[in-house]
Amino acid sequence: MKNRLYITVISSLILSGCGDSSKLTKPEFSGKSDVVQIAEQGWDKLLTACPGIAEYSSDLFYEGLSDWTYLDTPMSRVEVTFKVADHPSKIPSALRAWGHTCSYAISTDGSSLRIQKDLCVSICKGSNYSGNGSDYVITL
Repeated sequence: MKNRLYITVISSLILSGCGDSSKLTKPEFSGKSDVVQIAEQGWDKLLTACPGIAEYSSDLFYEGLSDWTYLDTPMSRVEVTFKVADHPSKIPSALRAWGHTCSYAISTDGSSLRIQKDLCVSICKGSNYSGNGSDYVITL
């Protein structure tokens, strides 16, 4: 009986992997210094608010930053953009995320996150999200 338990435990460890395969390395941000600073300061908050980004990191490819700081409205932001793999291996196929581009907008003061696509909210949350037609906005 002990041998069977031992084999089961070892098999489970081998099948589940020994390391953290969902660890997302912070991208090398480039661009205007004030834009990069907003992205740098908001990165950890983004990952805390969006655990799915780290969970699905092997299917996400950093595309760059978009500067919307010139807008003198609550829409003033810096977007951190990712492209979803054409054939994602971790993102559930039910999300139909393949090939999409997702932008995660950090407000210039770092206090909020805005996501415009429901699919990208699903990736952020790590679960299916059905929106109400408006942007998804949360406090960071």
